[in-house]
Amino acid sequence: MDEFQQIAINEEVKLKTDSAVMHESGSLKIWIRKQMNFIELFSGNNFDARQKNPPKNAVWKRWLVSEETVPLVCLPHVPDKSVQVVFNEPLVVPEGKNIMFFYWLPAWISVRIGKQRSMALGEFPTQPLSHSWVGNFFDGELVYEDFPSIHIKPEPHTDPHMFICPVEVRNAGYESLLLEKLVIRVNNLSVYSDAKNFWLGKMTFEYGKDSQLADVRMANALPKELGKFTLVQKAVSHDKKSILLKTFTPIRMKNTLILPNK
Repeated sequence: MDEFQQIAINEEVKLKTDSAVMHESGSLKIWIRKQMNFIELFSGNNFDARQKNPPKNAVWKRWLVSEETVPLVCLPHVPDKSVQVVFNEPLVVPEGKNIMFFYWLPAWISVRIGKQRSMALGEFPTQPLSHSWVGNFFDGELVYEDFPSIHIKPEPHTDPHMFICPVEVRNAGYESLLLEKLVIRVNNLSVYSDAKNFWLGKMTFEYGKDSQLADVRMANALPKELGKFTLVQKAVSHDKKSILLKTFTPIRMKNTLILPNK
């Protein structure tokens, strides 16, 4: 067996018999090798940064393949659950105003094989997130929880496994809104790429005058003013709209940090 060749995210390789590759993103390490007609995979988080080979006690997953050479790629992927984004500092959206901001979300890695990249060997988190429960006991859901910083401009990230996520909030109500957290339905968002980073599709939250609900729209594209993008992966789900309960809180406050208006 050869040494494990390190491959980058979105880099396709030809996996031949007795060849081995390794991918590293965030705290995630994935080792893949081909032995005879089997592809074997082992993965995990929080290994020593200097560790380039799998542990001796690794328990490998195995797949039987008929091809002598198998195309393989590690693609960015959305998490397997919705993500509740909790902001470090609550934001105020004045009545009648729109704002746009950006945050970073850790991607998952999907290991895919085949000429059409149609077979997934698994999806793995680059950074494990804690769990939280959203909603009541009967119709709530288990989600991941993240505590990102927000940015007025789409600052590039030094780590390619971090998604840049654009969010627009439109307040058409009569009162200012306190924005503390959002539930992001990541399965409804496509993955895009520019020259440096991966992006998720834009989400728009609209708060109306006569409702305590937020109308949520998931865009299948990114705003043109942000630049040129290549579609990496279409959304897993294709819901155009959803309703998000109790995302915003009407407020009357003074001396509060307010995001610059659009």
